[in-house]
Amino acid sequence: QNWNGVYEQRLVHFKLCPTDTCSSGCSGGADYVIDMNEYVGAYLEYKEEAEQQECERVANNCYCENANDDEACEMQCYSDAGIYDQCVEQDNQNGNNGQEDEFELQEAIECARLDVDEEAAQGYYYQNGNANNDNAQYNNYNNGQQNEQQQEMEFFVGPYCSANGKSILLGVFMDEVCSYSAPDGIYEKFHYGKSLPYSSESIIKNDCISCMEVEEEDNNNNNNN
Repeated sequence: QNWNGVYEQRLVHFKLCPTDTCSSGCSGGADYVIDMNEYVGAYLEYKEEAEQQECERVANNCYCENANDDEACEMQCYSDAGIYDQCVEQDNQNGNNGQEDEFELQEAIECARLDVDEEAAQGYYYQNGNANNDNAQYNNYNNGQQNEQQQEMEFFVGPYCSANGKSILLGVFMDEVCSYSAPDGIYEKFHYGKSLPYSSESIIKNDCISCMEVEEEDNNNNNNN
């Protein structure tokens, strides 16, 4: 339950444009407004599929028949195509049944509970919760709690719009719908100084994106390295 019964609805405004007008005013296009989480989810799904198809295309056209090490040859083809990092990362995920030990962006866009040590969270509460210092943001939230779990500390990670409306960033929040921002530096405090991914770099790029599915090439051109 949200602390005051109200939450922010974040929306994304985008356009669908004819291919030849996307970067020049979108003449003949159409405007759409949808939920931000839905838009980011669709964007990430598209990005993953496009990168996977690109890796498969390079692998299928990588001539490694006479190579001493097929895997090394394939890695070199990825490197030559400038997509080594994304393809090797996908291979590592597939080897772990699609699970990563690191930050899960797909979960974060749904306003995911931040996994922190419970004792550390409680320690933060006792150090900052009742202090008359610069933690007005923290105190205002807790003063609004109307249930017996006021002392239970929980944080959540989710997306939000930048001040200029041109970027979508990740932030730490104090409620399960990611509408009330947590004090600055919370993530770093519980992660040994490591910054929250996409806290300063936008999840979404502002470039034109093709709506067409990437065409799969046949395997007849395996003579090209």
